[in-house]
Amino acid sequence: MEKSPIAFKKLAKILYSMTEVEGIKTHASAGGLYPLSLYFHTFYDTEILPKGTYKYHNQSHKAIPQKTLLIEYLINAMSNETDLDSGIIIFIVANLGIHSQKYFNRGYRFTMQEAGMVVQNAYLSCSEQNLGICQYGAYDENILSQMLELPSNYEVVGVLRIGEICTSDETEVVNTKTQHQIDYLGGEIQNSDLQIRQLTCEGNRMGYWGTSVKFCYRDNLSAYANGVSYSREISQLKAMAEMHERICSGNITNTITAKARELSGKWYNPSLYFPLKKEYLDSVGFVEFSVNLERRWVKGYRLNTNDSIWIPIDCVYYPLPKDYTPCFGVSSNGVATGQTLENAVFAALMELIERDAIMVSWYSQCKVKRLSTNLLDPYLLSKAEFWEKLGRKLEFYNFTLDSVPVIVAVIHGEHYPMFVRGSSANPDYLKAAHKACQEVEITMHSLLHSENCHPILPEDVVEVEDHGRLYYFTENQERLWQFYDAEVTDVAPVVINDPYQRFDPIIINLHKPKNNLDLPVVRVLHEDLLHINFGFGNEHIGHSRLDKLGLKWVFKYPAFPHYII
Repeated sequence: MEKSPIAFKKLAKILYSMTEVEGIKTHASAGGLYPLSLYFHTFYDTEILPKGTYKYHNQSHKAIPQKTLLIEYLINAMSNETDLDSGIIIFIVANLGIHSQKYFNRGYRFTMQEAGMVVQNAYLSCSEQNLGICQYGAYDENILSQMLELPSNYEVVGVLRIGEICTSDETEVVNTKTQHQIDYLGGEIQNSDLQIRQLTCEGNRMGYWGTSVKFCYRDNLSAYANGVSYSREISQLKAMAEMHERICSGNITNTITAKARELSGKWYNPSLYFPLKKEYLDSVGFVEFSVNLERRWVKGYRLNTNDSIWIPIDCVYYPLPKDYTPCFGVSSNGVATGQTLENAVFAALMELIERDAIMVSWYSQCKVKRLSTNLLDPYLLSKAEFWEKLGRKLEFYNFTLDSVPVIVAVIHGEHYPMFVRGSSANPDYLKAAHKACQEVEITMHSLLHSENCHPILPEDVVEVEDHGRLYYFTENQERLWQFYDAEVTDVAPVVINDPYQRFDPIIINLHKPKNNLDLPVVRVLHEDLLHINFGFGNEHIGHSRLDKLGLKWVFKYPAFPHYII
C-alpha cells in the first residue's frame, strides 16, 4: 500500500458497507444487538475531512471528530512504523458487555463473529474499489483503548489498514531491506553486545524504542553506538548505521603526505576555520598549523561546483593514528550516513548548521525567542503535557540564523537534571522541532536512569558529557538566561527549500557503498560555519562567523563552556 490520501467517496463507501446502507444492516448480529462501533484515523486531508481521528456514526453517516491520535503513539501501539503505510486505519470497537448480558459466556463468541462479518464487508468494498486492505493483529489493545479514550468494557477487536495499491514494489523492498541491512551492518555483533528496549520514564511509556550496541574498531578501542526510533527495527538500523559511521570515520585511505605550500590546487586551512589558542594547543599536545608543516591530506570536493580541495586529515578522521600529532581535535560533528549519498550529505550539513547556530548564540550571548504553543503541533503539545505531569517544562526555541530553521528543545525543572537540551536543523521547522524533542527526551531518559553525577567547575570540563554536567545543578542556571528570559514569538521560522543556496559544502567520502545494503559515510565541512568545540579553552576564537553576522564575541579567553553534549 502507498502512503497517499484516499478519496472521500471511497472512504464513505467502505464505512457504509461495514455497517448499513440506506438503513439496511449489512451484517447480522446475535439478538439484533449490534455492539460494534467504528473509529478511523486518516493520515491525509480529504476533500471534506481534514486529517485526524473520527468516530463513525452509522445511522447519520457522520464522522464525529475525536482527539487526534498521535502517529508516534500509533507506532508504539502497532509495533512498527512500516505498519502505517496506508491512507487510513479503521478501528473496530466492541462493547463486550452487550452480548454477554444476554448470552453469558457465548456472548463473546457472537461479538467476535460479528466483527469478522464487518471485516469481510470492508474487504469486499476495498476489492470493488481497487484499494489495498490488510487486517492487522499485532497491536496493543490497551494502548489503543487509552488513545481512543474508550469507556470501560469497550475494546478494540479489529484493526484495518487501507490504502491505494502501490504501483511498484518499493514499499516491500524498503520493509524487507531494513532487516537485511541490520544483519549486514551488524556483521559479527553478538547478542550479548546488543540491547533493545522500550523507553519509559517513571513508569510511563515515552513512545520510543532504543538500541545500544557495543563494538570495537581500530586499535581495539571499544565504543557504543545508539539508535532511537518509534519502531524497534528502525532503532536497530540506526544503531548499526551509527556503528558503521564510527568505524568508517577512522579508516584513513587515499591520502598524500605534503606541506601545504607543496600542494597543487586549493587546500583547506584549519588555522582559519578551526582557530585555537596556542596555549590550548600546548596544553593538549597539538601542533600549530603552518604552510611548512608536513601533514597528511585527503581530497574532498564542493557539492555545487565539484571543485576539488585538499583537506588535512586532522579535520576529517577520528581517532587519528597514535603516531600522528594533530593540529586540531576533530569530532563526529559533520559526519553522517544515509540510505543515499544525498541523504548523508544533507544530514551532515544540517548538523553543522545546527551546531553553528548554538555556538554563535553562546559566544555572542545574543537573544533567542521561545516558540508560542500556537506554533506547535498536537504531538509536541502532548509531549509538553507529558513532561508537565512529571514536574518539568518542555519548551522550544528558535535559534535560526541565516539559513534553515534551527530549533532547540529544552526540558527544565527544579530537580536534577535541571536543564537538558536537544536541537536540530531542517528546512521545515516542525521537523526540526520533532527531532530536537526526541533528542532532549532521550538525553533526559538516560540521565534519569543513570546514577546522579556531581557538580564540576568550568575548568574541569574535558569530555563531551562534562558540558551538560555544568548545567544539571543550581550553580550555573543564571548563565542560561537566553532560555529563561526569552521572549515568546508567534512568528514561525521561514521554511528554506534549498539549504545549499547559502552553504556549498565540502564533501569527503569516508566510505562508498559496496552493494545495495551498504551505506555511504561522508564528512561535510564549510568555512563559514563555526564548528562546535569540547573542553575548557577549546573555543574557536577568531573565527570570522560572528563578524560576518554583525555580532561580537563577548567572552574573554577562556570562555565559560557551553551546554551542548
